[in-house]
Formats: sequence, structure tokens, C-alpha cells
Amino acid sequence: MKLQKIDTTVVFDLQRTHMQMNVADHQICLAHILRELTYLTELDTTQTWISQLAELISEAIRKRKTELWENIDRISILDRFRILLKTCTDNLHQKIIAMQNSLIKHNKICI
Repeated sequence: MKLQKIDTTVVFDLQRTHMQMNVADHQICLAHILRELTYLTELDTTQTWISQLAELISEAIRKRKTELWENIDRISILDRFRILLKTCTDNLHQKIIAMQNSLIKHNKICI
């Protein structure tokens, strides 16, 4: 007997087991990404990619907490997010590259 998907969205922290959950959709938690970016900043203090992504995520969190949902320009935030994902990070620490690749693979953030 095949299980049907549960009609819900799981907000997760990039753990592989969460992606295997039988639900309607998956989204990455911004707070978890932000915490990981704080750690990654310590690995390479000279790069700017992480600080740009952290700034965008902080802005998204702040808007979600202070503005009405329908007033948030989510398209603009997602466009900026996708531009950052396309930025070349080949010369950065391997864990930063891994974070970028994971975000590209899942490309679903919860605003």
C-alpha cells in the first residue's frame, strides 16, 4: 500500500531526513540558515558572500515580523536570493561552497 502525502509543509534545517518526510512541500527555515552562516563567517572572514546572504535573510525575517504578509515584496527577496545563489564561490572555504550547493539544490526558503 502506497502512502499518500500529508497535506502540510515542513519547514526544516537542511537535514536529509526532513526531505524524506511524506508531506506536500518542504521549505528551509531562515533562522537555521542564518545560524549556519554565522558559523561559516568564522571560517573565512575575508569573503563577502556570506554577509550579503545573511543581510538578505535578516531583512526577510525582520519584514516577516513587522509587516503584513501581503505587503512583503517576496518576489524581490527571492530574486535577490537566487542571484546570490548564482554567485561564484569556488575560491571560498569548502563548507561555504557546500552551503551554497545545498541552498541551490533545495531552493525553497520560508519567508
